[in-house]
Amino acid sequence: MIKELEHTADIAYEIRFKDLKELFCDIILLLRNHTSFVLSEEKVEEEYLLSENIEDIIFDVTNEMIYKIDSGWIPEKVEIYDNRAKVLYRAASVLSFPIKALTYHMLKVENLEYGMKKVKVVFDI
Repeated sequence: MIKELEHTADIAYEIRFKDLKELFCDIILLLRNHTSFVLSEEKVEEEYLLSENIEDIIFDVTNEMIYKIDSGWIPEKVEIYDNRAKVLYRAASVLSFPIKALTYHMLKVENLEYGMKKVKVVFDI
C-alpha cells in the first residue's frame, strides 16, 4: 500500500509491505508513475546483491533502478531470492523523468502488526 506524504521540495511516500518483493513492486510502480516513456521489445535482467541492512538495500536497489531509467531502461518486475534481487527491465525512450535519486532522509523501516512493515521514502526531484 502506497500513501503520498506532504513534503516541501521533494516527493515523499509511505509504503506498507510484508516483504522485499512487495516493497520493490510498489517502488517500481511509483517510479513508472513518475515516468513518461515508450517501451520497446528489448529486455535485460540485472541482479543486485542485498546487504544486511534493509535501509541500505532499499537505498541501493532503488537508486540503481533510477539510474537504469535515466539510461533508457524501465523496471518491470522484481524477484527476490537468497541474498539477491533480480530486476527485469525493458528498453524505452524516456520522455520525462523528474526523479533524481532516493534520499536517506526519513528512510527508516518500522515493524507493524501481523508481520507488516512500513517505510517512508523521499525522492529528490
